[in-house]
Amino acid sequence: MLSSKPDEVSPVLIDDAVAIVNSGVDYFTYLFDLGGNPPLVEIPYDIMNQLTGQAITVEYRDVFADVVSATSVWLICEPK
Repeated sequence: MLSSKPDEVSPVLIDDAVAIVNSGVDYFTYLFDLGGNPPLVEIPYDIMNQLTGQAITVEYRDVFADVVSATSVWLICEPK
């Protein structure tokens, strides 16, 4: 799960999108709706399980304009 706090689940907001990348391949992307409340962004368990033990990159992506901004973002584990 992506969280704006390192020790608890908290909504994140990124203008415009976020991607979880490994070796140049997008495994997960999420496009934010900036008109609503910040969401809880859950990365599916099967994707995280597939990436266990590998280096990943969290990329912020600009989609609609020349602005990229974000709350703090932490990748945290919530027991299943």
